[in-house]
Amino acid sequence: MADRAMEDSDGMFTPLQSPHEHVTPRRSPYTISQTPENARTHRVSPYPLRVRTPARHDEANTPRPRPQRLVQGPRQQDQPYQLLVKPLVKSTVGQRDSSGLSLDAFVASGRSFSDIVTKLWDAFKPHMKGRAVKIDAVWSLQEMDFGEWKGSIQFKIIKKVVDASKSEHEWNAWLVKMKDKTVTLLIYMYGAALGRQQDLDEFHVACIQPLQTDRSGATVEASLRDVITSLQTQWCASFQAEQVVWRMWANHITRNLNRSTWDAAITRHPPPHIAQLFQPVASHLSQHIENLTRSANMALDCVAASMADLQQLRRYLDICESNLTGRKPSLKHSYVISHLSQLIP
Repeated sequence: MADRAMEDSDGMFTPLQSPHEHVTPRRSPYTISQTPENARTHRVSPYPLRVRTPARHDEANTPRPRPQRLVQGPRQQDQPYQLLVKPLVKSTVGQRDSSGLSLDAFVASGRSFSDIVTKLWDAFKPHMKGRAVKIDAVWSLQEMDFGEWKGSIQFKIIKKVVDASKSEHEWNAWLVKMKDKTVTLLIYMYGAALGRQQDLDEFHVACIQPLQTDRSGATVEASLRDVITSLQTQWCASFQAEQVVWRMWANHITRNLNRSTWDAAITRHPPPHIAQLFQPVASHLSQHIENLTRSANMALDCVAASMADLQQLRRYLDICESNLTGRKPSLKHSYVISHLSQLIP
């Protein structure tokens, strides 16, 4: 005990002692202890002194870190060109960019400019509703064609529209210059032929708006009846329903007030909430089966009637046979001879 414990001149124990070998008396918190000015105070640790040694690593068994391989994407040789665009949907060419519909950025990659513009066309085609064409001061709406993509989409850098009369080689060189840059993709809903708002208004009146509307702006009854007639002509061979159901379908088509979409909507199937009100019309196969069934039933009736006639004829023959059998006994020679003997004197 004397070897492990060491006491200094002030009567304090060093950290080498164990807490089980010496217990320091508790002092009251209200007692003020007075110590000399030059007295030294030592911190008493409740735990014995512990010396930690650093962990040893066996260099022979520790594997050396290997450099990680970078995850490589698709080979650049497959799609060497890439274009980052910021789509902007506009109604007219002269419309301000701030009033257009801005879409999320889109990245297109390909082996050439043709591949990239094809992907852009497929991605943003739903935002293009057709191509406005003016011939002899008359506006018309035509279907979009990828071969005329220059009339529906344009590229713009800062405030300058890119010249679309480039060759394929020039476009590829332009893609190289636009690497790591963002290009604005201008998408025109009805094509680039609509330059001003006045052109858009004239085009709407000629091709989009219904010919006649009521005070509330809805389609008039005459236009609604025309759509109903077109629907019945298109689908009467497939569906059948009450007149009110056809009217519901016509209202569903004309409620967008876009006359240019009505013809295409008439050729499409009815929406689910209206389709459940229709009943299918009997097909040619069903009608053929029905005719065969009717013919078979008629043949069965003929066979049944023939069997009834045969049974009736059989009963008649039985009656005749019974009559012949009953008369046979009276037809004997003795009767005739006796009768002749009575006649000879």
